[in-house]
Amino acid sequence: MINIVLFLNPNYTKNKIINTSKKKLDLVSQFIILYHSIKRNWHFNYKISLFHNPNFPFSNFDKSRLEKLDVDIYQVKPDHPLIPYYCRCSCFTYPLKYKGTHRLSLDCDMIALSEPLFDLNAHFQVNFAGNCSFPEDAIKIINSYYNINLSKYSRKKMFISYLKNPEHYKRLFPHFNGGAILIREELCQSFINLWKPTIKLSLQKSWKIPVSKKVLQLAIQYSMSFALLRLSTKWKPFNPSFNYLIKEYDPIKYNNKIQLLHYAGKGADKLFMQKFNNILISIPYLS
Repeated sequence: MINIVLFLNPNYTKNKIINTSKKKLDLVSQFIILYHSIKRNWHFNYKISLFHNPNFPFSNFDKSRLEKLDVDIYQVKPDHPLIPYYCRCSCFTYPLKYKGTHRLSLDCDMIALSEPLFDLNAHFQVNFAGNCSFPEDAIKIINSYYNINLSKYSRKKMFISYLKNPEHYKRLFPHFNGGAILIREELCQSFINLWKPTIKLSLQKSWKIPVSKKVLQLAIQYSMSFALLRLSTKWKPFNPSFNYLIKEYDPIKYNNKIQLLHYAGKGADKLFMQKFNNILISIPYLS
């Protein structure tokens, strides 16, 4: 059994927060869309758990919507005081009601479109981000904790390069998109032990670039990626159609049937609603 784990903290005041961009769909609606799409299209053995910082309570309307779902909700502390909306570490370490073989961490701004094909023999699976766009000096600061030889990797259009040549994934720079991470249960705590110290490093370091929400989010993604690479060499990317980044390459032009679509980034929700409106209108996410 696979535990599907997510964190969700509503942002009713519309503050600028890490790990999300402004979208027409509110965060709770995003989760409900994903939930119903999983229930409709994924048929393997799974349980869904949601992690929530109680300092950001749900409205009565959203609470009533969530109570209708087959979801276990846990109240947890954030990963770091500077990012109170971010609770990803708990997704991997919190003792769950149901024991599984793996944990699959997902972001809310996704929709499941077809049955996924996992390699459960791998220690973990991820998919690539777009380009390596973070300044080199900042990458070196983060990597000083892991000491990975990064000079051998290609840093251009990793997501698209993987789509076109999946067998060459080991040549691509290990910047993974954090929207979907599958890890064996017995390795989850080791992953967080590696990663969590560098979350603090990423947030509190004085970068030589203007610090914005995007900069901090990228810093966290790089630290997460390097922690995973240090965790184990026995890893594989997801199938190219899982955690498919809609802004990187037109999903309509992609030949393979998409398993999990990720409408991450500014304006991505508009593309999602344009290209998948026929699916979206059939999902009861507003009531």
